[in-house]
Amino acid sequence: DGIHISAIRGTINTITGCRFSENSDDGIDMWQTDGVVKLDSCWSFKNGLDHGDGMGFKYGETTIAYEDVTKRFTSHCLAYNNKGMGFDQNDANAKMEFYNNFAYMNVGVGYYMSKFNLKNTFINNINYKNNNPKALLTAESVNTNNSWNGIPISDADFTSVDMTGIDGPRKTNGNLPDVTFLKPTANSNVIDKGIDVGFPYYGKAPDIGLFEFKK
Repeated sequence: DGIHISAIRGTINTITGCRFSENSDDGIDMWQTDGVVKLDSCWSFKNGLDHGDGMGFKYGETTIAYEDVTKRFTSHCLAYNNKGMGFDQNDANAKMEFYNNFAYMNVGVGYYMSKFNLKNTFINNINYKNNNPKALLTAESVNTNNSWNGIPISDADFTSVDMTGIDGPRKTNGNLPDVTFLKPTANSNVIDKGIDVGFPYYGKAPDIGLFEFKK
């Protein structure tokens, strides 16, 4: 795995601006993690080169059932071209929140979060060109302003669908590189299709997906 975290209950763990790529198994694996995990602006791609599942983001298992407790927060993260699922629940029995993420061209389901009847939250996310086109969620989930909620998307909505640059060097301040990959075009159908969940945005409303188009 790129990262294998097993954080105990009562801890808060933040992972920001990381890349997990070309690992033999998963990008990040939260097996038996009972702590809170907050993921922001992380890219997980081309995992599963050898053995194992090859998930982009694997969120469990938790060792006990938490049911109404939110243990996972994921925002502005990319799961691209992984052997397995993009974002995979994997027996994590705790609520999760997903904002402005992008699952693209994964061999498995982009978002596989359909276990335990949990009331998870999915807002402003994109699911595009995964081998299984559906997002598999619980019926109880808060599920609005995502691409699968009736927002049609094509390659023309993005400046580039070529991954060139995402494995390039970081900027001098340590941030992930600037890329054109999956950034909206000026006429993109993802612009202003989101709702305000607390992140900065331009225009009338937030864009859906990873990046805001700067008018």
